[in-house]
Amino acid sequence: MIRKMFTLEEMITPVVLKVVYYIGLAIVFILGIMMLGGGVTTPYRYGGGSMVLAGMLTLLAGPILLRVYVELVMVMFRILARLEDISGKLDGLTSVESGSPEKE
Repeated sequence: MIRKMFTLEEMITPVVLKVVYYIGLAIVFILGIMMLGGGVTTPYRYGGGSMVLAGMLTLLAGPILLRVYVELVMVMFRILARLEDISGKLDGLTSVESGSPEKE
């Protein structure tokens, strides 16, 4: 595995992306809670209603938007994997048709 990583034969970004997703999820929840707490305890005359609303929106929409973003990036890596499979199959077909042994 380490040899594949250093020769760039295998991508590590999908694994790293999962870790980044969980870290991002924790950050979204922490920011949402901090915004809610800041809005509730604000000393301003009209209160922190907008900050409470922003905190609630962060807690509700933040994880969804983060998930959509990560899934879009993951789709790109899956497309790359499928294209590599197709390329390998096409290489096998062309070598069989020409009569030469298949590449490994």
